Amino acid sequence: MFPILRRHWALWAAWTVVASILLFANPWIPFGWPELLACIGSLVLSADRRTRRESLLAVGLPAIGLLAVVDAHDATVWRLVADWSVFLGAVLLGARAVDDQHELEELAGHLALGPEAEAARRALMEAIHSEIARARRHDRSLLVLSLAPMRRGGVDEGLQAKLLAARGVRETAMIVREELHRYATVAETGERVLCLVPEADLDAAPALLERLSKRVEAAHGLVLEAGVAVFPGDALAAEDLIAFADDAREQSAGPRPSAAGAAIAGDASD
Repeated sequence: MFPILRRHWALWAAWTVVASILLFANPWIPFGWPELLACIGSLVLSADRRTRRESLLAVGLPAIGLLAVVDAHDATVWRLVADWSVFLGAVLLGARAVDDQHELEELAGHLALGPEAEAARRALMEAIHSEIARARRHDRSLLVLSLAPMRRGGVDEGLQAKLLAARGVRETAMIVREELHRYATVAETGERVLCLVPEADLDAAPALLERLSKRVEAAHGLVLEAGVAVFPGDALAAEDLIAFADDAREQSAGPRPSAAGAAIAGDASD
């Protein structure tokens, strides 16, 4: 189990166990139905993960108050505050643990879609070959973008970091598709997003990258590392265009292999 997920489940379990012991053993607050509901009510989250924390709180808090009123023991303010605090803390910690598990399961499923990623890459290669042929006939240019979303604070190792990186790639691909609509072909290839932009030249690249970077950062808090290759200025073959764009992205902190790449790097970093 992932460390962050294990930690949240452990906090939930510790809170529930310690709170139950304190409510049961203390001499000031009687242990009755309100206390029992406060201690075990949050377990609904693990029994049915479709349950929302808001719904559980909306039902559980009034139910604890009602049970305290009809209980044979006195319903004091301190008793209600203690029961509600135990229940509220357990629900919030439990919902956090369940949400983390949902997210990691979703990301793990996304990483497992290797064949779909390979199919998307093949479709991209076919589109680049087709656009290169058309660009040669009509004396046009095209762009190939290599985009890698990075989380602030550097790169962490481990499977969890890879899962989060895969999520960033997916979110970036969605934004690129939204921004460019039908004009571009987009493929998620594991660690980065490749994008073909037909009939675009070097002059259009800085504004395009700036727009994409702002969207990605505003939506998901990711920093977008980008590299651009221009046909025919940087390369003439599909594989060479992708390699050039990847090299430009990886060398974003240093000089570009060509003047075209350098111009893109300078504008994209603004």
